[in-house]
Amino acid sequence: MMQGEGKTAAQGLAILEPGSFGMRRRALIRIFKADPDSSGSSVTLVRTLTTSVVIDSGGGKDREYIIKGFKDNQLAAEKINVLLTTCAACGYAENDDLFPHALQHVSRSDWSSVKGSTSRRVMIATDVHWIDRYLKIIRLDVEGSEVLTLQVHFPAKEELMEPASREFCGKVVGVLGAAMPSARMFLELIDEVRRERAAGAKMETVPKTIKDMLMSCDVVIPGRGETIHL
Repeated sequence: MMQGEGKTAAQGLAILEPGSFGMRRRALIRIFKADPDSSGSSVTLVRTLTTSVVIDSGGGKDREYIIKGFKDNQLAAEKINVLLTTCAACGYAENDDLFPHALQHVSRSDWSSVKGSTSRRVMIATDVHWIDRYLKIIRLDVEGSEVLTLQVHFPAKEELMEPASREFCGKVVGVLGAAMPSARMFLELIDEVRRERAAGAKMETVPKTIKDMLMSCDVVIPGRGETIHL
């Protein structure tokens, strides 16, 4: 019998999708989406074969919505193993205690500002820090401050992705968190990047600015608002 084939329905056995049994698929899930004009942060989860990483824990006023988001997606916040705090400002790191077993990644400049609600922390002091083969933290300079972002390299094979996340197959996705100016300025940057990319411009070095990050990604998940395909 070939892989992925089952016995007939008359024998009472289900036919499995080829290669799906026992596989943990990659996914990107918006647990909570903050309004573009708000001062708080969305909460985004990225899952790979070895890692479940949450980007920002959101504002205190959004706590119940965040808890509901995990419940609606049948996810357990206490099982998250990485929490990325893009910045320690109000509205970005007020629910860290929801992830007590996560290894929290914090920028050098925010180290003393984070409460330490998780069991462990690691300071990001380099421009690039790989979490696993698909996930890397990129430290950007935003108005003279360090802000952490996440870049995700999703595999191209659809069978490695959750069905709801298959739009990201083979894409490089940037999760910006706090590295987002006002909604108007952000849209202007997006338009500028699209024009330059249409003219053949490429980003080949490690991103240092928000524009660099946009140039290096196919899809961008803002700290607030809708997903943008570049």
